Amino acid sequence: MKRTKKRRYAREGVSVPASNSTHIIKMGWKAKKVTKNGRTLDLPFKLNGFLVCRDTVDNDGRPLIDYAAMKLLGFTRENIETALRDEFKAEASMLPQQLRFILMNMATAEEGGWDFDKTHREEYQLWGKNGLMCHGDGVNAEQHQTDGTTRRVPCVPYGSEGADPSTYCPHSGPDGDCKLKYGLSICLVYMDEERGGLKALSPEFGESARYRLESSAEWDSVQIIDEINEAAGRVHGLIRGLTGRLTFRKKNRRKDEGSAIVGSVLFSIDEASIRSREREIYDSEMLQRQNAIENKREGIEYAPISSLMIEGPAVIDVEPVRAPTPPATAAEPAPSSADPGPDPDIAVMITALGEWAELVGLENDEPKVEPLRRLMVKVDSRAGVVVESVGSVEWFRGDGVQAARREGRHELLRAVCEHLLDSQDKNFMLEVES
Repeated sequence: MKRTKKRRYAREGVSVPASNSTHIIKMGWKAKKVTKNGRTLDLPFKLNGFLVCRDTVDNDGRPLIDYAAMKLLGFTRENIETALRDEFKAEASMLPQQLRFILMNMATAEEGGWDFDKTHREEYQLWGKNGLMCHGDGVNAEQHQTDGTTRRVPCVPYGSEGADPSTYCPHSGPDGDCKLKYGLSICLVYMDEERGGLKALSPEFGESARYRLESSAEWDSVQIIDEINEAAGRVHGLIRGLTGRLTFRKKNRRKDEGSAIVGSVLFSIDEASIRSREREIYDSEMLQRQNAIENKREGIEYAPISSLMIEGPAVIDVEPVRAPTPPATAAEPAPSSADPGPDPDIAVMITALGEWAELVGLENDEPKVEPLRRLMVKVDSRAGVVVESVGSVEWFRGDGVQAARREGRHELLRAVCEHLLDSQDKNFMLEVES
């Protein structure tokens, strides 16, 4: 994974995606201006918002503005011309202040975090009149020599932790041209008001479109890395398809020579999108667990969990409480016969779950199943929300079904209870659909 290993000013965090983009997101622009000495130069300036462009340039070397995409976002050609004329002082209503996106690549686990180079990369870069002269990760750098070779040298960013002023790279000093550059690759979408739902912003490329945002704002890069790392940890790296937002904001950045107001990006992944992916993951794990139990018994068919759910319109929330420890005393043994009937331990487990939810109890070994149609166990912890979808209490008891099939249901209930007891240091909540 290409990451900056040693940062300036001891900044924590974890370099620019390959240019496979179809579009670029601009936060700055260039315009021809006459200097005090009468020279006409193409000088850069900051924009007060986002500007979506095609990843190609016109005859003057400027990116082609994607007016069709900007129109879908609600901005006219006149808005854009006003924003380019007034530059950083333009009204915020002239350019988008927020863009919605979908992540299009997975993250893979590696030591100390997650690798998502196809979404975000960064490195220190030094550019000259002949192109890229040097690039590094804060520990090592590759210098391009005039004879076409490359020399590996120590990379000591200015202000990095433990850096001696006599040893840091002179190109990375206060007036140096070496800066961190990051690249973010995403797919932009917009809300289709007519049909409803999110739709790809590019009608030509659809979800194959890749929008690249490049910046040298190091604090923004650290924030993006932290946000993706946290989401990847919660969904086991399955971040493809998660939705989020890029928000433009102005920040007062303090520098060695003073302070300046600059444009900044806030990268956020939608919490609802993450929770939905967590539900998919753990529902899938529950089905796999059930299938593993059923596969132990050849020739016996079991109904899938999804077919055992009785859907209802209302959801009743129960106050979070601690998962209970099943009573130490066992229920009275069932009468001896060829088919011993329901396992007494199962009645104990159902009792524990009932007392916990304060909705189900046992009266003469008969459960009150009327209010309980679908049981969903939510584990609320710093790692996220785990959803276990299970059958009704009546289904778990298995009265009137074949002994082998009933034992399969009992084994599944044991797995659910073990999961609760193993996680008794966390808070739990039940949702019951009537």
